[in-house]
Parts: sequence; structure tokens; C-alpha cells
Amino acid sequence: MQHSTVSSGSSENNRRVSARRTVRMPCEAVRERDFSLVGNVVLDLSSTGALLRSSAKVLTGDSMILSFFEPEAARWFDVEATVARVVHGRRLGDGGRAVGVRFSAMAAQDKRALERALNKRVPSLPKRRKVS
Repeated sequence: MQHSTVSSGSSENNRRVSARRTVRMPCEAVRERDFSLVGNVVLDLSSTGALLRSSAKVLTGDSMILSFFEPEAARWFDVEATVARVVHGRRLGDGGRAVGVRFSAMAAQDKRALERALNKRVPSLPKRRKVS
């Protein structure tokens, strides 16, 4: 298992615990409270979360259900997730609107299978420079 501990701030909550992989895969992400579609493409993926293309109006903390097929694992994943951040697409390099989600519930065997599949992919490079 490959881990990265890149910190984007001094808070422990901002610490990345698993390496991201750039992907482009279809998904279905629905908000739990009203089952409205939030996203349909995974842009990057780790064993603890994902970035989804989305133009839906969502709030940080919204609960979601995310389903996606990971070709390297050759299987479907159904994951409970929470919106961790909303990317409005205004910054240089954002590439449009997106929603960052943190997986809140995943079976241990599913997490191991996803980690094995992601280890076959090249890690994503950071998109923003650290400001000092």
C-alpha cells in the first residue's frame, strides 16, 4: 500500500493519507437526502475519496452515495461519502466545477481491492504550489 502524507496546512484534517490517481471514469453520485444526481464522472480517485465533475449545488457535509466501476479491479464499488469540498472552477488550473468527497463507509475488503487497483496506476501530480 502506497501512502502520501502531503500536508496542505497545519491542521491534521487537511492531511492526505492516500495517493490520488488521475482517472476519467463514469460514475453515479447521488445526494442521500433527495437522491438528486450530483456527479457522473470521477476525475481523481484514492482509497479514501474522489473528485467528481459536478455542476450541482451541494454543500460541504452533504451525504452521498457513489457508484463506480474501477477497470483495474474489474469490479463495481458502492460507497457512502461526504462532500469535503466544492471546487467552483474559478481558479487557474481548476478545470471546471467539481466536488471532492471523502468516503465515510466502505467494507474493508472493498478498500483493499481499491488500493490494489490504484497501486497499478500512476500517482497524480499536485496541481497547486504550496504558498509560504
